[in-house]
Amino acid sequence: MSFYLDILNNEFLFVLIFFSVVFAFFLLTGLSKSFKNWKTGILFIILLIYFEDLLRKIIPGQPYQVLVLKDILVFVVYCAFLFFIRKEIIFKPKFLFPAILFGAWCIVEIFNPNSPSLWFPLVGIRTYLWYLPLIFLGYYMFSDKKKLIKFCQVLIYTAIPLAVIAILQYSFFYVLPPEFSQPLQTGHEIHYFGNEKIKLIPSIFGSAERFASISFFLFLLGLGLLLFYKDYSKFRKFFLIISIISAFLSIFISGRRTPLYFSLACFLIFFIFYFRNKLMGKISRKKIIITGVILLIFFAALFFIFQDTAKFFAGSLPSIINRLILSIKEVIFSAETAGLWGSGVGTRSQGLHYIPGGENWYNQNIANQQFGIESGIGKVLAELGFIGLILFLVFYGKMIFSWFSELKVLKNTELYSVGFSIVLYLLFVMVWFLKGHQILGDSTTLFLFWFFMGILFNLKNISNGQK
Repeated sequence: MSFYLDILNNEFLFVLIFFSVVFAFFLLTGLSKSFKNWKTGILFIILLIYFEDLLRKIIPGQPYQVLVLKDILVFVVYCAFLFFIRKEIIFKPKFLFPAILFGAWCIVEIFNPNSPSLWFPLVGIRTYLWYLPLIFLGYYMFSDKKKLIKFCQVLIYTAIPLAVIAILQYSFFYVLPPEFSQPLQTGHEIHYFGNEKIKLIPSIFGSAERFASISFFLFLLGLGLLLFYKDYSKFRKFFLIISIISAFLSIFISGRRTPLYFSLACFLIFFIFYFRNKLMGKISRKKIIITGVILLIFFAALFFIFQDTAKFFAGSLPSIINRLILSIKEVIFSAETAGLWGSGVGTRSQGLHYIPGGENWYNQNIANQQFGIESGIGKVLAELGFIGLILFLVFYGKMIFSWFSELKVLKNTELYSVGFSIVLYLLFVMVWFLKGHQILGDSTTLFLFWFFMGILFNLKNISNGQK
């Protein structure tokens, strides 16, 4: 009840949500011709992803109810998709049956007697299932190669303003108003490393983690786009390269370790499995040496300009082993306490402090040392039990194999590099999930994960010109 009272007491927030519901009604019913196409709704969701945290920052009290806007819009776009999509050819993922089984188990877990209340399953269902149908929307979003590439280009170009804002925040962290320079009040603005304070830079987002996650996605997508066209104009190629550099710079400035290590690993993978085969023999040694020197100068400049963050990254490498050991301990702890059923869907998910009673329950379990689980596998096991974990592994295992099957089909097509970048992103998000389940509890990451997976499955048709 307090959730709704907070909305009614905040006039600005009430008006905002009221008009969002009205807009959603127009989109759903098609009364407005300009919003009749469900694809327009997808574009509005992406726009909201970029600005919802900024909107929340400028509203007094930074109300978390703003998060409802995106979920309302997602629901309406799902409904609009069902109304307006042509059904001659229905896309059926190879992992559809395991996905249905896992989803059914999540629904059953709503009624787990160990769950504190029915509010908790709402968080869990949102994490596991709410964004999953975006696979179908991503699959049907594009039938034209030029429109797909233009869409991806616009996304990667946003890395430039995001990086510019991040640099300003880093440079004037303690001078600018907190609403502009720092994460949301519920986030962390400082990370302590020994005696030093490491600034966590969010750009326009609510946390440095989300900013780094989006920048990591843009970095990989930019590499894929760079290798797609052979007839890029010099200006467009230069602009794209600047965007890729901006995305990496954003990851570095954010102060988050995992996406930085992942971006370096992904660049190496790109070089080994793609650059080597496509470019070696076509580029002179002189150009290779010049490129290497430029990269060395670039990294030296990063370490010189952002010295505190650079020391943090360099000094944190040994902690990777410690984090791996801790993840294993968390899985063992979950195995000892979960049983067949677990504690209920959502009871270990991100966002519990947004629901009635969630924050108190969260704090009580931390005090009893029963909650400290960051590992994704440990979290699934604790929530859904051994039965849920088995269904999860079968579902996601089948899904991961399907990514590589699609990539194999794309190998001799123009869109191979785009598919390669999407698969790398999906794969490293799963690795990230093994370390910390929060990455697949973040709605922005969930949108990118499922929506671009759908695009991946349709790349072969787009490349062949099939609609």
